[in-house]
Amino acid sequence: MKTLRMWLTIPLVLAAVCGCNGTQTQPNPEPPAVVPKYEAPAVAEPDEIESESETDEDVPVFALNEEEHRIYAAYREVYDIEIFRDVAPVSIAMVFIQCGLDGDIDAEYAMFHPEGLTETKEEYTEMNTANDAALDAERRQYYAGVLFASLRDGAFTEEGSTGFITFTTSLGEEARFYLAKNKDGVWMADYYPIR
Repeated sequence: MKTLRMWLTIPLVLAAVCGCNGTQTQPNPEPPAVVPKYEAPAVAEPDEIESESETDEDVPVFALNEEEHRIYAAYREVYDIEIFRDVAPVSIAMVFIQCGLDGDIDAEYAMFHPEGLTETKEEYTEMNTANDAALDAERRQYYAGVLFASLRDGAFTEEGSTGFITFTTSLGEEARFYLAKNKDGVWMADYYPIR
């Protein structure tokens, strides 16, 4: 199964959590056997919202805090995962999502835990570069707000060398972001982080 960049998995997560037709279903803890490169999102597009109560202002905004911005800037200079030593898993997840929002494929790929990688960096880059046109920056930010604005408020559960952040999307659905420790004890994004 191919992993899509975080911003392209947002519509897939919405579909898995809410169902393609907008009705609620139980979350599926296992990723699908085949992930299409792009699937229509289950929420309205930003330019299709008609209700006055459902404007862009009503969608929470995904944003890094000051410390996460500092960590993100330092990480993007060298792509050294050691920068995340002693950083809270929630902040690591926030930085990972920001990499996807900014289209920094190299930074995003370097944050994956090496176990479970099924693609080389070149394959991952090629696949995600081909998908760049699927969502513009405004839509990526919109979906990040819908899904991940409350990630910071999530609860981290550690299970040995793995763990997950449980949080509630702005749609009211529970989601999880999975991480794993590398051999040096630094948290990294699981290759399929959103389930």
